[in-house]
Amino acid sequence: MSFSWFCRVFVDSAVLPVCHQLYSILLDPPTAPIITGFSESPILGDVVDLTCQASGGNPFPTLVWYRNDETHQLSYQTNLEEKRVESILTFTISESDNGAVYRCESSNPAQTTPQSAQVRFQVKCKYSLILVY
Repeated sequence: MSFSWFCRVFVDSAVLPVCHQLYSILLDPPTAPIITGFSESPILGDVVDLTCQASGGNPFPTLVWYRNDETHQLSYQTNLEEKRVESILTFTISESDNGAVYRCESSNPAQTTPQSAQVRFQVKCKYSLILVY
């Protein structure tokens, strides 16, 4: 949300008033992000759609995905009607995802540090080995 302010000063000796226009932007932090669309124990080979959402904020926040502290995805969509931003990260679970931490961070100029949500996977094998004696 932004506001526009006008200041007019009239001086007796001036023919025209002196005018200045000032702009003020109200900064507001977003809600903490939430991650949906996952199981903490996915099966090897599963396709996962992690969704990160943050609501509110002025300006709207940016969202960034990390996998084990490395930037993974920077794209997101803004839904103006619902006043939220959303990013969907789609991938196939592999062996390297066992113990991996996926983190979504939201930030805007109203925050000194980003807010985040994270999920850690414990990958299960697709097949079990049963020994019969």
